[in-house]
Amino acid sequence: MAEEFEKNENLEAEFEEDDIVELVDDEGNTIKFYHVATIDYEGNWYVFFSPTEEMKDVDPDEVVIFRLDSDEEGNDVFSPIEDEELLQKVYDEYVKIMSEEYADDEGDDEGGCDSGCGGCCGCQ
Repeated sequence: MAEEFEKNENLEAEFEEDDIVELVDDEGNTIKFYHVATIDYEGNWYVFFSPTEEMKDVDPDEVVIFRLDSDEEGNDVFSPIEDEELLQKVYDEYVKIMSEEYADDEGDDEGGCDSGCGGCCGCQ
């Protein structure tokens, strides 16, 4: 399983049935996740998932991050990110993108803090 990070409470999303992805773990178990986001970071694609139900070692308010790779046949493969520093950078980019989208949705970029987040961090 990939590393997990807490989601910012203000970046909650509503999921629909077609947002559910079924992944198979190393033991052959099928695990259902909500597809939260896919982002491009430094030339690689990263996919963010949230469990649909309670899982051991993953809190309900956490996301699981994988790098999107391809196998020899061109099929998508979700690879865990082993480098903690890279994992943090990818997560930070996700938060930045989601914060910008939230600010755009609100139509107000005059947040109460110096970040210019438009209030996504709860500063308003």
